Amino acid sequence: MKRNSLAHVFLFAMVIVFGFSSAALAAEDKWPDNEYTRQIPKPSFTVSSSSTYSRRGFIATCKEATLDACRAYVDLLKTKGFTVNERGSLKLRSQITWSAENSEGYKVMVNAFDGNYDYPTIQISKVTKNK
Repeated sequence: MKRNSLAHVFLFAMVIVFGFSSAALAAEDKWPDNEYTRQIPKPSFTVSSSSTYSRRGFIATCKEATLDACRAYVDLLKTKGFTVNERGSLKLRSQITWSAENSEGYKVMVNAFDGNYDYPTIQISKVTKNK
């Protein structure tokens, strides 16, 4: 299966998980304006596809991004306030699996793997607190 096909399979899986009540798929390198994307900066690397799931979140699949570029993006997210409940590591040589929340209750996740640097993902969703 080609890398591009894997990215589309991943996005389809996210539709199943997040629901497809009113998902909007953006064209390549377009950064939609919505509740979720206003919380995070558009990455400097190319966004190959993105989807917004109403009341659920946003996911972007990127391309042409090295692990170092993804690490720099995570550092940028930290300066934007994503420092609460930080998990994962940027120090692993072959992958990044990092997540954190901001004070407004949004959680962002960045995932990238060496050898698959063409398709790192960025996800953001609203954190729901159990009462």
